[in-house]
Amino acid sequence: MKRALIVCVALAALTVPAVSSAAVSQTDFKNAAKFCKALRADMGATTFKQTFGTNKTKSNAHGKCVSKHARTMDDVHSDAVKNCRAERDADPVAFASKYGTGKNKKNAFGKCVSQARADLKAEARLQRELTAVLTDLRRWSPPPDGAPGAEAGAEEGRAGSRRAPSRDGGRRP
Repeated sequence: MKRALIVCVALAALTVPAVSSAAVSQTDFKNAAKFCKALRADMGATTFKQTFGTNKTKSNAHGKCVSKHARTMDDVHSDAVKNCRAERDADPVAFASKYGTGKNKKNAFGKCVSQARADLKAEARLQRELTAVLTDLRRWSPPPDGAPGAEAGAEEGRAGSRRAPSRDGGRRP
């Protein structure tokens, strides 16, 4: 089950482009504001403002980043709660014996949620690392024959670099 989940995460990493840098991870921060502050330091202020800002001066970038990532953190927690609730409803006795500690095992639900959140964080780290590796591979490996960009002269940085002839016949003043 866990291997299947990891394989699914790995396949998802192939299709999802990296939004943020590999050095800063949302799962490493409990507070969305601190994550956004670290992300701004990592990305640079200009890129951060262009990525998250929505008004004319892009001055609302930090607030937009915080609201976006706070929702994501809440989603991670709610997914963990849903998974634990489903497992508890399936077999309450086995659930209590698996996660509970102490003589009455009343803390099983909280332990399950904590473990599920840790698992989701580990999956997010794995996905981030896979995305970084795949990005490096795409950058340094040539495209396969027949793939878009495989024709001669279409390497990265040269595609579309030919200039249209000027109106004066190409003469410069």
